[in-house]
Amino acid sequence: MKISSHVLVVLIALLSAASCKKKEQTKAEEYVVVLDTPSASGTDVTLKWTVLGGKNIQSIQLEKSIDTTYNSYSNTIAISNDATSFSDTLTMSRYVRYKLRVQVYDGSVTKTVYSNPQVFVRSDIDFIPFAPVSAAFDDATHYVYLGGQQGQLAIYDAASRKILKSIETGSGVYRCTLATHNGKKELYIPRSDGWVFIYDAATLDQVDQLNIGAQVTSLAYNNGKLFLSTSDYNKGLAVYDQETKAEIFDTSYYGYGMQLRLLPGTNTELVAINGSYNCAKLKFNAAGKLTTVQNQNFTTSYQMSPTLFEVFPSGDKFITGNYGTIFSSDLTYVSVLPHGMAYLNSFDFDETNSLVYCGTNQQEVHAYSLNNYLLQKKLKTKGYPIAVFYDKGTVLCVSSGSNYSSTSYTLSFIERL
Repeated sequence: MKISSHVLVVLIALLSAASCKKKEQTKAEEYVVVLDTPSASGTDVTLKWTVLGGKNIQSIQLEKSIDTTYNSYSNTIAISNDATSFSDTLTMSRYVRYKLRVQVYDGSVTKTVYSNPQVFVRSDIDFIPFAPVSAAFDDATHYVYLGGQQGQLAIYDAASRKILKSIETGSGVYRCTLATHNGKKELYIPRSDGWVFIYDAATLDQVDQLNIGAQVTSLAYNNGKLFLSTSDYNKGLAVYDQETKAEIFDTSYYGYGMQLRLLPGTNTELVAINGSYNCAKLKFNAAGKLTTVQNQNFTTSYQMSPTLFEVFPSGDKFITGNYGTIFSSDLTYVSVLPHGMAYLNSFDFDETNSLVYCGTNQQEVHAYSLNNYLLQKKLKTKGYPIAVFYDKGTVLCVSSGSNYSSTSYTLSFIERL
């Protein structure tokens, strides 16, 4: 039987129409979930969505990931079947990725439908691209200098709230000392390989280096001289001339492993802490030779810490340890801060030398009066303080997303309190 060309055209048109109708029906029956852009309000992130194409929802689950590679989800939250919004607590993370997984019944089978992903970016705190283990502050420029265990060194500008520059130094930056040499601000970075690298504080360009021959554990600068303590017992305390790089003095006893601080208002006097209950006052002559050593050993009642140690701007006292123990510059015990259950981990002073700001392990910064040592105020932080700096009425807090007592923390940021 032959089919005329006219009939064939009609049949093809009918089949095509039927096919299109089937596709349209299939498309109309598909379930589509659209997740809107997340928005923040207070301590919450608000998520809203629309489910198109059907009402028979069996379950809704919110998949939440803080993995910056976005390859895995760290948490799944069950949500009411009839909900179209959800408030999630702000996560201490730079990015959080959200996606909905919806189970729907189409009359014969249950289908799983995923929404489009959305990424929420926190803008209320300034994240640091590495975990800092040291920090220094220049109140004139509002720069925070940050050093990392893997050799990172960065400048954070508190005025613009940006990392201006970051470099790799090739050695862990466990302490950075800021000083002015020949009218120019420089950063002094002791290294584990026995060298001290010196950087321009404005650009982080390396401008000089000195070979000490032993790992430097502490460094103080004054008038072109570098006062150093090292981990080498045979060269525990040394003084170098920065210009000539010549060693002026060293000793195999005093200073071994100590942390050194120059007393403000003096050119030749330093205080040092070595261990939990031992401190010393060191006096040098103008040429950089050690002339006098005053040692003081205390009982276990007066806790000290070589790694937690700051001199008052007045130069007449210093504060140390997790309890905030205060000593005079002549090494007599003065007081201890009423810290309660809090452990203190960093100190800085206001411009009038009337308050000391202390980072704590309780997601707070405490401010104590230096007149009567009473607690004046508590400032809440989003993270755990690593270092605090007073910046002309504002407190800058270098914080970690996890407790600083853990060595596994990776997320760090700067808060303005």
